[in-house]
Amino acid sequence: MTEESEPAPNLDAGDHRPVEAKISLTVPDLLADAQRWYEAGNYSAALKLMERAKGLGGGGDQFFHNLGLIYMARGDYLEAIQSFGESVESIPDGLVNRGYCWELVGDLERARADYVRALQLDTHDVDALVNLGTLELAEGRVDEAKVLLSKAVDIDPRCNWQLADVFLELGDLEGAEQALVLAERAGEERATIQLSEVREMIRADSVRRSR
Repeated sequence: MTEESEPAPNLDAGDHRPVEAKISLTVPDLLADAQRWYEAGNYSAALKLMERAKGLGGGGDQFFHNLGLIYMARGDYLEAIQSFGESVESIPDGLVNRGYCWELVGDLERARADYVRALQLDTHDVDALVNLGTLELAEGRVDEAKVLLSKAVDIDPRCNWQLADVFLELGDLEGAEQALVLAERAGEERATIQLSEVREMIRADSVRRSR
């Protein structure tokens, strides 16, 4: 399961029986069906199957990490935090995902702690670098944010999309434009709209200066 899955309403998960009819399946069957429902965007069905699998003895770090992803997709962030907590000892992504959920419920210190711990385990964890960098930027620590996001860019140039926000905060429109161009070239589609907005800001600034 991945955090980035996009919902696709009413998509069949490959088994036409109602979820309630799956009680006779084995734990691996239930987990496989839960995976398909998750990818289809039917998080309620995925959760029901995971709960049945847990009742039949399902568990382990990967199980709880996947359960956390389902809770997070549903917006059940406190439940996601608890589930990710069962997996963080062996799945570093669990730390980043739990940190993000801590952000969403407003506990920024615990979020920061999880991101820092993830980076202690892997200094090249792009998601941890980006999440911690954007958190630092949101709290006004622009220099710290720039360092973290620049490290992320060195690993994945698509992260120029987030680094552009640092330049905007510093009032450096040309720097933001360049970062967004690099992000777009690297395949970050979200940079395109913001690049247009920044270029419009540059044009407006040029008009003001010429008056």
